[in-house]
Amino acid sequence: MPPEPFFIRHDLHVVAIAAIILALGGWLRHASGDTGRAVSKDRLSLVVPADWMAEPSGGDRTVLRGEDAVTRVELRVADKPSELVTVDSILALERGQRYGGLYQRLDSGKVAAGGPGGRVWQRTVFTYAFKPTPTHAPRLATAVEYAFAGEDHLYVATVHAPDEERARELERALLGTLVLR
Repeated sequence: MPPEPFFIRHDLHVVAIAAIILALGGWLRHASGDTGRAVSKDRLSLVVPADWMAEPSGGDRTVLRGEDAVTRVELRVADKPSELVTVDSILALERGQRYGGLYQRLDSGKVAAGGPGGRVWQRTVFTYAFKPTPTHAPRLATAVEYAFAGEDHLYVATVHAPDEERARELERALLGTLVLR
């Protein structure tokens, strides 16, 4: 009996068929253009990747998680702060309470967002330490936050990432789609 050909003996035909199926699936996903989905909280909306998962709704905050324990976007709508307190200072106080002593603001300023006819948002970049679970070692994360005080509500969109470079990528990709209707 003659020996089996190399291709059959090592099941390379199965590997070739699997590679073709994966390539076809990737091409179909790319061709369909279904790379994102719109997410809204009250009048605030943006587009996130289609494979991001929403956490159970927690009151005034909508959270969608990305590919790891850190990467996520939060949409929040709250009552507008008093005219005696600036949006920047009230959010800095809230972040300090939420993230503790290892919270550090890196940059803050005004930026136009929301496409044509967009609004001027308060943009803040900050880092903080966190533990994904009680048994994990602490990690640093970077976040970029956009906030706008409307007539009666404060609208906040925040992207969280494992490092500053990834946070800026998410800012361009996600917060670039930010719209306040």
